[in-house]
This record gives sequence, structure tokens and C-alpha cells, in this order.
Amino acid sequence: MPIIKPTSPALTSRINLLKSVSRVPCACCGRETLLPSKRQAACTSLEKPLKSVLDRLIPLLKNKQNILKALKKFAEAFPNLSFDKILENPACQNAINNSIKQFYGHKTNSKEKRDDLAKKLFAKIRTNVTQDLRSASTVMKRLESFKKYLTEDNLQIFEQLEIYAQKYPRKSLSEIVHSDEVYNFHKTRQKLFLQQKNDKFNFHIRNISRIVKQPFKEVSQQFYEIIEKDPLLLHYDNKTKIGKIKNAYKEILKQYNLEERKEEKVLTEIEKLPFERPFVDNFFIRAYEKDYTDTTVVDALINPQERSFEHIIPQISNGKDNIENGIILCRRCNSTRSSIPYSEYLQYHPEMIENTQKQIDYFARLILTGKLEADLMDWPIKVAKTLVNYTDGVVNCDISAYRKKALRKIEKQLPELQKEKKEIKAQQQALWQELDALKIEAEKNRLQRELYNNMINLLKTMNL
Repeated sequence: MPIIKPTSPALTSRINLLKSVSRVPCACCGRETLLPSKRQAACTSLEKPLKSVLDRLIPLLKNKQNILKALKKFAEAFPNLSFDKILENPACQNAINNSIKQFYGHKTNSKEKRDDLAKKLFAKIRTNVTQDLRSASTVMKRLESFKKYLTEDNLQIFEQLEIYAQKYPRKSLSEIVHSDEVYNFHKTRQKLFLQQKNDKFNFHIRNISRIVKQPFKEVSQQFYEIIEKDPLLLHYDNKTKIGKIKNAYKEILKQYNLEERKEEKVLTEIEKLPFERPFVDNFFIRAYEKDYTDTTVVDALINPQERSFEHIIPQISNGKDNIENGIILCRRCNSTRSSIPYSEYLQYHPEMIENTQKQIDYFARLILTGKLEADLMDWPIKVAKTLVNYTDGVVNCDISAYRKKALRKIEKQLPELQKEKKEIKAQQQALWQELDALKIEAEKNRLQRELYNNMINLLKTMNL
């Protein structure tokens, strides 16, 4: 496996230029991507420094002064950081956990009971010090502007949170997701969903087994083997999952020598296979089990639409780490594409061809109107060339109009650039002359010091 080199500072600077532009559409799904600074602002506004919320713990830890003392030490050491940020350091988290376990070590000899009590107390501490001072209803209203960025799945989660915010208007988001009532509801619904999904899966597998005239168990096993061969398969979006399974099963169908009509029926059945996940239920179950804070809830909700730099030719496939080998994708599309070659990925996401053109056109307009630095003048041309080469012409973005306009713009700027070049050259010559003068002066000073030292030595000799 090739070593992935760290991104160079020069490349980072140019990537940041691309990522700093507002309203950039994702080159895959076409949705507007979210500026990282906006996501960070939405999350950090929910965080409170540990120092400012320690008073909440006094009633909880009134008989556990050693634990409170340990927390106060961290609050003094990191006065501006929230409890969550402090816990990002494993050493800090271990120290807090150890102080809690030591307290319970005097209460019980059972390690399992002690660990269970420590875990419950840690969860209570975390809930107390990280919960938002504002109500869920206020937070959800403030997050209204982020709805346009959300994926379809996350939009469903957002709407469910809005329902809970109306039902429990005075509770914080963390209190809602830590509620046993909410957890049990989604756990039950998840179980029903998975049962229905399994029944639906078996129904379509039976239909396929009848068409290919093979036992249900054999056909079912074939599909499970396809899934097991690709460990990332369940991580992909539904279109990619179905596409990869169809391609894999086409190879199996060759041994049955089916008529074209029957083969199409089989592929139609595969398209109906249920690979959807209960995103809403999974979100609330995970939030409960992982002790999500208000900040974590918001971050998990809006993070998938944050923009990221996507390597067209993956670095793992010797793709170069340069600006012409990259486009802007949202985090969700970037992670679901993973390292799948575009020649395959475009079969599942043909809309990417049109959306990539839209992104290049968007950046081209900004460059030509001077709203984006001229440092990226060559990016649309070079990235279009990378795409057409890597996809064998499937993604062939039209940049002919941009090329002509960019050339005319450069020609207009040429006299000014030549003038600047002359001025820079003159400044360089003046600096060289100044440097030469300084060198001469330094040489004179050296000779004077040498003469002075010789005279001192001579005088000392004469005195002797």
C-alpha cells in the first residue's frame, strides 16, 4: 500500500481557498455544502466552560468531595474548555474515571458493581456539566437555517427533534436523548423495522429463487456471501449498495443461462431489496447509549453536509496530492464514495456528471468576476482534464467558454503584470545594491577590528 504523504502548506492554502467560498454545490449530490466555520459556530455556541458550570455538581457530589476536587483541578487547568473538550484528551478522561472508581472502591468489593456505579455516576456528571442552558425549542429554532443543507435522512432526524422540542420545550437536547421514554420508543420501533426488513428481504430472495429455479437457501447464501466479501458495502448509500450487488450477481447469473427477460426480472427484484437503515431510530439509540451532549447532537446532525476536499484519483491508488486532483464534496458523499473508481461509482450516481459541471461553472464565474483569487485561475481547466482522463471521457466538463474568457482576462492584465514584473525587478536590483554596500561596510569594519587587534598586540609586545 502506498504511503499517503501529508498535505503540503501550499496545497493546503489553495484547498482552503476552494473551501472558503460560500454556497458551493457538492459535485456528487448537488446540495449546497456547509462551511466548516458555520458548523463549528453552531456547535461551539452550545458549549460552556467546565469552570462555569461546576456549581451544578455540588448537590450531586456533596458526599464525594475527592471527585469534585479532581474536576475543579481540570477546570482550573483548562479554564476556557468545556467538559467535552477536556475529555477529548484520554489522559483527562482516565483520571476522572479513576477518581470515581476509587470512591466506589471503598463501597463495594465487586469490580463489576463498582464499574457499573462508576459508569452511571460519570454519565450523570457529564449530563449535568454539558447540558445546554437554553431549551431544545430555542436551539431547534436557531438551527432552522441549517435545514437546507441536510440530507434526506438527517432531515427526518431534524424533524423528529423538532417534535420532541415541542413536546418537551423546557428540556435541553441532551436531556431529551437521554430520556428512557425516548430511548425505549426508538428501540421498539427499530426492532419492528428490522423484522419487516428481514421479511421483505426473504420475500424478494424467494422470488429470485423461483426465477433462477434454485433453492431459497442457496440463493440467500449467495447474497450473504456478496455482502461479506465487501466489508464497506453496508457503509455505502443505497444506490451504491444495490449497484454493487447487481454487478456481483450478474456474474452468478451467467451460470444459469437465463433468457434476457428473466435476467431483467431478477435485476428488478434486486433493486427492491431493502437496504435502508432506520436512521432516525439508530440516531436516538446511539445518542442515548453514547451519552450525547447538546453539542454532539447538533454536530452529528449537520456534520455530514460539511464540505471536504475529495481526491478524484484516490491517494491509495497513487493519486497525486495536488489541487487539480480534487473537487469539493460534502462529507457524506466523500465517505460513501470511499476509494471506488469513478468508472464504477458513476454507474450508481450518474447525476454526478451534471453536478460536477455545475461546481466547475460556479467556481469559474467567481474567478472571472474577481470574487475568487486569481491563484485558482488554472483550477477549472486542470481539474476538468483530470476528470476526463480518469473517467475515460465519461465526465467531460465543458470549459471551452471559461478557457476563452480566462485567456482574454490574462491578455488584458498582461501589460499590468509586465509593469509589476519590472517594478519587482527594479526593487530586487536596489536590494542587491544595498546588500553589496552592507557587505563592503562589513568588510571595512572587519579590517578595522583586525588593525585594532594588531596594534594592541604590538603595544603589549613593546611594554614587555
